[in-house]
Amino acid sequence: MDAVRADHLSTYGYQRETSPRLDALARGGVVFETVISPIPQTGPACASLLTGRWPASLALHANDQRLSPGPRTLGEVLGAAGYETAGFVSGYPLIRTLAGLDRGFSTFDDEMPDARGIVAQVQRRGSKTTAAALRWLARRSSQQPFFLWVHYYDPHGDYLPGPPFETMFAGGPKGPFLSVEVIPQYQRRGNSTDAGDYIARYDGELRYVDNEIGKLLDGLAKLGHRESTLIAVVSDHGENLVEHGAYFDHGNEIYLEAVQVPLVLAGPGVPADGRRIRGIARIPDMMPTLLGLLRMESQADVEGVSLVASLASSTITPSREAFSEARLEPAEGATLVSGGTPKLAARDERFTVLWRLATGKVELYDRSTDPHEERDILSTTPPDPVDEQIRVTVCTRLQALLDAQTRRVRPEPRVLSPELRALLERRVTKRVEPG
Repeated sequence: MDAVRADHLSTYGYQRETSPRLDALARGGVVFETVISPIPQTGPACASLLTGRWPASLALHANDQRLSPGPRTLGEVLGAAGYETAGFVSGYPLIRTLAGLDRGFSTFDDEMPDARGIVAQVQRRGSKTTAAALRWLARRSSQQPFFLWVHYYDPHGDYLPGPPFETMFAGGPKGPFLSVEVIPQYQRRGNSTDAGDYIARYDGELRYVDNEIGKLLDGLAKLGHRESTLIAVVSDHGENLVEHGAYFDHGNEIYLEAVQVPLVLAGPGVPADGRRIRGIARIPDMMPTLLGLLRMESQADVEGVSLVASLASSTITPSREAFSEARLEPAEGATLVSGGTPKLAARDERFTVLWRLATGKVELYDRSTDPHEERDILSTTPPDPVDEQIRVTVCTRLQALLDAQTRRVRPEPRVLSPELRALLERRVTKRVEPG
């Protein structure tokens, strides 16, 4: 699924019933509670998904960059192992001439018959994608195992899922009311500046895609494949709605709403009891996890880590960090209020460090008390030395990880913000490790 943030799915506790078919799949499988995308852009995020590598090591930082010939894709690995492979994509960033992710797929369908606003042939409605994938499945006469990648672009703006989904959640909470200038032009609906209307239509898009996933699963069952098929439902990145001054768009910010995505697994090798898996999972972990469930070895150059062991324990161990990046390649025509400047983030199970490379400013969030990353605790005065030592320890560790990640794409040194430099230079006598 494209542009689906986890917290707007009923599978993840959202108050609107946006994902009943995914809810049912999750009850017979597992749900990963915290999954972080490496970048809020479709092309490089899907490249990371299919190669198990970070965008930095793939040298992919924007939608118009093509995967180099070196890294092997999941399609190539499974094709070489005797799988029949097919991909059906629904958004222009994934067309073969632009992304190069068709490698390894004996069938790759990237037809884009539908418009987005006034721009023709940039997407395909989910119903057409489902129908094309089911036709491929029905035509198969081979007894080979198959790998099928189905990509739904619909939740990506503009938010027009069509009836009955477009009005399914209408009449809900209103506001905030915005100035029209902050709404991306391709998203604007007449004179509407009520964010509640846009959010209701976004939620309708989620319900529409959930319905298409249901059709796909029903088709698998009708063809006799449902019980023998390993199913993974994941998103490439999230979507800014009203948070942090970014509206109905993605790509520029890397707070949680833009990078925390859903992941549901079900089928052979997966516990069927609806358990929730704690800890941080990352998009590059998908390839080694799927190969692990198929009892196949990962590639030597894969940077993600298999999550198979966590299925039994319901906890991802050892704990790990997740990286996200945004706009390491500049974007033209960024929306008015979006921060289209380069930035990186590192997250562990409790803390988030966000580093704005253009200014050197560092932000620190404690998600145990601030789950939406709204209070930068580097900008407040520490109440006591113990609290300050935690900040020093966490910032030093995550900043070092970000330094290492940044050097892969930006070898020149970056200047620390005055706030972080002052923090690291303070002397705190009592040593405390972060919880």
